[in-house]
Amino acid sequence: MAITATIDRFEGDAAVLLVSEGEAVVNVPRSCLPEDAKQGDALYLEVVIATRRP
Repeated sequence: MAITATIDRFEGDAAVLLVSEGEAVVNVPRSCLPEDAKQGDALYLEVVIATRRP
């Protein structure tokens, strides 16, 4: 399943994402995003069920 999110802003080392047209707000480490990611970029996030813990 893919989810669309938009980078709303950066706060320190975190990116604030608006998920599904602003229905939810998610903070993720900036290091998890591509180096050239910027405010306003659209992201496609893939959600999968982990079958085992790392």
